[in-house]
Amino acid sequence: MDLLTRFLNDPFVTPLWAVCVIALLTAVLTIYRALQAGNFDVAKLPKILESLVLAKVFPLALLGIAAVTVTDPVTRDALAVAYLGGAAAAAASETKQLFDAVIGRASQNGNA
Repeated sequence: MDLLTRFLNDPFVTPLWAVCVIALLTAVLTIYRALQAGNFDVAKLPKILESLVLAKVFPLALLGIAAVTVTDPVTRDALAVAYLGGAAAAAASETKQLFDAVIGRASQNGNA
């Protein structure tokens, strides 16, 4: 439990939280736009979880946990670089999707 607490309180986790917050905003805005347009489909909601949690958040969390817990400095640094690079790519992708949702473009990943 100490490892989990240390991980959640580490500023290193900020990119993961950023990806989650941006993705949540995108999902909420996309659902709102779909409700406004009258074409909301509840059957697409599981795809949101699949595309976000399984494809982005879970792998980033594993890399982050590994980067925090590994004791070998070279391996820890390599994992940290992979984690931060992956988080930056995921945040850029989610930011683009949020921008598309804000201006009203149809989402490409099957969000509601």
